[in-house]
Amino acid sequence: MNIKFNNHIYKINPYVPGKPEEVLKRELGVDNIIKMASNENPLGTSPKALEAMKKEITKSYFYPDDTYYRLKQKLAEKHKVTTDNIILGSGSVELIKMIASAVITGGDYALISKNSFLMYQKVIQEFAGEEYIVWIDTTDDYAYDINGFSKALKENDKIKIIFMANPNNPTGTYMNEEELYKFIKDVPDNILIVLDEAYVEYVEADDFSSGEKWLKEFPNLILLRTMSKVYGLAGLRIGYGVGDKKLISGLMKVRLPFNVSRLAAVAAEAALDDDKFLQLSFDTNKKGKKYLMKELSELGFRVIPSQTNFLMFIPDIEPIKLVKGLEKAGIIIRPLAAFGIKEAVRVTIGTMEQNKIFIENLKEIMKEFK
Repeated sequence: MNIKFNNHIYKINPYVPGKPEEVLKRELGVDNIIKMASNENPLGTSPKALEAMKKEITKSYFYPDDTYYRLKQKLAEKHKVTTDNIILGSGSVELIKMIASAVITGGDYALISKNSFLMYQKVIQEFAGEEYIVWIDTTDDYAYDINGFSKALKENDKIKIIFMANPNNPTGTYMNEEELYKFIKDVPDNILIVLDEAYVEYVEADDFSSGEKWLKEFPNLILLRTMSKVYGLAGLRIGYGVGDKKLISGLMKVRLPFNVSRLAAVAAEAALDDDKFLQLSFDTNKKGKKYLMKELSELGFRVIPSQTNFLMFIPDIEPIKLVKGLEKAGIIIRPLAAFGIKEAVRVTIGTMEQNKIFIENLKEIMKEFK
């Protein structure tokens, strides 16, 4: 082939998803797979969303309403803004790419923490190149180094965009209200702050604050949310952004038409009303997190306190051996070398039954290494 890609493309490592369950069953020779690797909701999908999709499925031959008026109206009410402050995406990952394509121009830099969501790096690699990323190390506790971010801003006046995940994936750590507000307040208004709150519905910490309370104060702040986690709509691919009207208007110019399907839109609209499912998901996660924290700690692992629906822990054996051992039992968790944390693994908090099966098998594997 004589086609040449742009020079940035050759340096990007493509995202590698996990194998489909049917393939894993065949390869591993097991009847059931317990997937605890992708931070999906173990309770499934909101019942109200399922019912809404059943009614909408017969209209699948129609394009969706490209204004997404009803869903945007509901989101605007939720966040106390107008529909002009809302933009929808095929998952929050599409929004991350939209933002980079609209904001980054030649010579612009992005400020990103190491050990954070992989898509921030990939979109900057695509639109600017790896050399235009200013990396900040995490702390010894795998948390964002806010002081490091502030220092980098003072040292590089070409930074155009900042990506921050709160809480962070894959570490589960978070920035408290005081430190985050102080940082945002000091960021020049010509720098876009992308605050990714994919796991906000699982947060328990009293000193946490969503960035939504600061949106009117800081027009250079955009909030990202996803319906993939607590709402159980990962397979439908839908997320949204909330920000200043002028910012959203600019992003709408690079949005692909009909980028959210009819089913995803009606499912999201219904899921937003399913308070019972949301509460059950939160309670299940809280109980499961407490159980797993205790069991993993008793096994001697270092467990990073989490405000999400997953736990990152550091085993005292080579992580890949632990991952492969669990795979033989049909349990899938995530090694974190791709995130720059070779010493750790991440496990999604499941139902209590799944959590107990995971721990039982983990204990058996550890016996082999003693």
